[in-house]
Amino acid sequence: MRIAFLAPASSIHTARWVNALCAKGCEVTLFSLDIERDVRKSISSGVEVVYLPADFKRLTYVLAARRLRPMLKKGGYDIVNAHYASSYGLMARMAGARPLVVSVWGRDVYQYPYSSPLRGLMLKRNLRYADLISSTSHVMAKQVIRLIGNPPGPLRVVPFGADLRLFGAPQNPDAVRKGFSIGIAKMLEPHYDIQCLIRAFALLDSQPGLPRPPELFICGDGSQAPALKSLAAELNVADRVHFLGHLPHERLVEVLKRLDIFALSSRHESFGAAAVEAMAAGLPVVATDVDGFREVVVDGVTGLIVPAGDPVSMADALAGLLRDEKRRREMGRAGRLRAEQLYDFDRNVDDMLALYREAATEYRAKKKTGGVYFE
Repeated sequence: MRIAFLAPASSIHTARWVNALCAKGCEVTLFSLDIERDVRKSISSGVEVVYLPADFKRLTYVLAARRLRPMLKKGGYDIVNAHYASSYGLMARMAGARPLVVSVWGRDVYQYPYSSPLRGLMLKRNLRYADLISSTSHVMAKQVIRLIGNPPGPLRVVPFGADLRLFGAPQNPDAVRKGFSIGIAKMLEPHYDIQCLIRAFALLDSQPGLPRPPELFICGDGSQAPALKSLAAELNVADRVHFLGHLPHERLVEVLKRLDIFALSSRHESFGAAAVEAMAAGLPVVATDVDGFREVVVDGVTGLIVPAGDPVSMADALAGLLRDEKRRREMGRAGRLRAEQLYDFDRNVDDMLALYREAATEYRAKKKTGGVYFE
């Protein structure tokens, strides 16, 4: 299958999708704006990458679509998949490519359409234009329906799971360090509310019954890094809060294997990809009570759900698990099983390929044409 994939080359999500599709024997061309260059060099050499010039901020997608249209027509692709309905979805619509799968990811349907009436109208047109819409979660699929009602074409859920082959059982914490380890892997941006987690971590010092002092490992970078480091110093925990910055995926996997608990403090999430990887690593997850985490984490089984923005509740949940090794291990095993059943990325890729075939077959039956059709 020849696939035209429209998405930011700098995203690890993009790299994982295109690399996996290539490994399945597909011919994949990734079209990306040149401002999204793959600076981390994570895309397989088997994937052709085409950068579209991003000229003039207000006209970027218009001009990119004009350049994209003849390249799609010449490429003879079986399917076009635009990731993010707001940006690359607009580019695909303006390029007029068919059959088109639009994949929604979160902010594009939760925040973007409400930022202005014009953006809301544009986003709805992009979604209604798609021959098929894919969502990484059921809660996000419901959000699509809230925006546009029942879409003209199918709406399918294909999770963004974990490569289970990379994750084994966690190492014995006592064998590799002196204290407990709590971790998070997120961009250091306001909506992930990592300051709440740091406050919760500081409160652990007043929790009774913890046999060893915990440490907090924060994986990721972003605009809030200086403020979060200052907060850790202000709360007198800077010596036990470790900012690891952006990590290559293979290094992140190794960090996860050395943790006791994975914690997530977001104020909103459309899916819980980080929670899925933690469960794949056999970790219990403490996460906030937001849509994406509620779908992924089973409260009391694979982890604990706590109110968003409440460091006291998060500290209590973390302390309870740190005191109870048996419960941590039971939740870790349950999380791994859930990841195997629902979030095996290899199966997710197979499901996406089936979705591509569904969209292409139905559209060609309607239009009686082969290859990409242009309106």
